[in-house]
Amino acid sequence: MTAPAATATKSPSVLEDIVDVFYQPSAVFERRRNAGYGLALLIYTVLSALMLFAARPVMRPMFERQMDQQIEKLQANPNLSAEQKESASNRMRGMMDSPFAMIAPAVFIPIAVFVTSLALWVVGKMFGSSASYGQATMVTTFAMFPRMLLGAIMTGYSIATGREVATQYGLGLNPAAFLDADASPVFAALLSRLDVGTLWATALLGIGIAIVGRMTRTQGYVTAAVVWLLGGVVVLLGALRQMAG
Repeated sequence: MTAPAATATKSPSVLEDIVDVFYQPSAVFERRRNAGYGLALLIYTVLSALMLFAARPVMRPMFERQMDQQIEKLQANPNLSAEQKESASNRMRGMMDSPFAMIAPAVFIPIAVFVTSLALWVVGKMFGSSASYGQATMVTTFAMFPRMLLGAIMTGYSIATGREVATQYGLGLNPAAFLDADASPVFAALLSRLDVGTLWATALLGIGIAIVGRMTRTQGYVTAAVVWLLGGVVVLLGALRQMAG
């Protein structure tokens, strides 16, 4: 008598892996070692862009303050004529509600993922990782979902309470989110690196690169820490540029 064939185990879907990465990330990265990341990246991009669009009312005062500061510096430029100053000021004011401003997040969010993945891949190689760039991108994509969820919670809280975001870090769960609008951009940038979502994502990067790159967990965490530091340098340079105008 022939024995019944064993029932094949169904692999979890992308949506199930997105949920599982919150509480069993090792299992997610192990089973997606050789899987794609395209659908997960699309979901992350769409949800993040929708969150930022929903947050526009609470972020608008912050953007307007930053724009006013840039216009003041522009008006003080002695090398521009009055007509040039007026034209440039009008263009800057119009950018806030332009179609580009609406679609920009959908463009820059995946770019940020790809750049972070590149850093994770390169730094990982320095510590013995065997992961490909595609595997590093898969790890980065799934690692970003907890950060996005915390951002969505902060966005919902801000909208529900009418809380205006004072700095560009105001949608995160970090000390910089509670600073006043006149706080030092450099100080705010440094505090923003203590964001709970960013630290959570960093830990997931370490777990993921260790698994797909066949590294020790310590090597994975060190790799992720270096990526976190590099991200801090980028944020700090942006703050210095903001101060310089």
